Amino acid sequence: MRWLAALAAIVIAAHAVPARAQAPVILWDLHGVGDPPDACAALGVLPSLIMYQGAFDPEGTGAWARPDLTAEWLDATVPADYDGVLVLDWEAGIMDRIAAGPGSALYDGAVRELLRLLAFVKTERPGASVGYYDLPYSDYWRQDDAWRARMRGLGPVFDASDALFPSAYDFYPGEAVRDSARFGAMIELALELANGKPVFPYTHHRYHHEETPSGYRLIPRDEYVRHVRALMRAEWNGRRPAGVVAWGEDVYFHGRAFARREDGAWVWRGEVGDRVRAAYRAEIPEGVFAADHAARIAARVCCLLGEAVLGVPCPGGW
Repeated sequence: MRWLAALAAIVIAAHAVPARAQAPVILWDLHGVGDPPDACAALGVLPSLIMYQGAFDPEGTGAWARPDLTAEWLDATVPADYDGVLVLDWEAGIMDRIAAGPGSALYDGAVRELLRLLAFVKTERPGASVGYYDLPYSDYWRQDDAWRARMRGLGPVFDASDALFPSAYDFYPGEAVRDSARFGAMIELALELANGKPVFPYTHHRYHHEETPSGYRLIPRDEYVRHVRALMRAEWNGRRPAGVVAWGEDVYFHGRAFARREDGAWVWRGEVGDRVRAAYRAEIPEGVFAADHAARIAARVCCLLGEAVLGVPCPGGW
């Protein structure tokens, strides 16, 4: 596959070439809409894969005890000769262990488990560029010496990774100054800890789905572009992010918000959260949100990221 070879060359080059000497890359991780839309092709957008926790720690214990599930997922999802990006998403359980801090048994155990899983995946798929989602992570409200110590203590994990994938989702509207400081510090630390390896912050076109009035809503067009541009401007020792990952689960969230009757009509699920329902109602008429709408949004994500990351103008909004 041509794009796999191209991505491998980009990731390998990013290990040794100063960030500004390499064109930024947009990686595609939007689910439920298939491959990147045609609108992405001219921008060189490349697919990536993500392994969610159900494939290695479904109980959220913070320990890797199911190599059988991991092997099954790899066999079903990732070709043996895959040479693209593969991101491991481990959050439940492991983050609590990391929070215990360096020197504690919980923290040291977390480092061991992260390394075990990483080594297994890299052995099974030696051509893939593998790393962890949301590492290094950042507390939204506090970035102090203790936070930096927790992240630096994960050095062996970063050293064993091929790339770093910190999460940089926009949480709240109207917080450009706070977001710039928070995400700037986090991306700078990721660049330092990467030790020359590529850093790809994860981005999302909707406000982070926390319990806030803005949750799940599309980020206004200009704010989205500004946010991603700010991520790309982060710098440490002359290095900048190698690109960004576009993540999204619009079809999944649609499934939480709607149900389909036997007559084919879409109706609201009674149990879905009010904020999810409100976000989609504000966006489209009731019963219209489906795969075609998700595909349209996906195409606009490509266009707007092209403007933010590559400087290619993208007229219009969502």
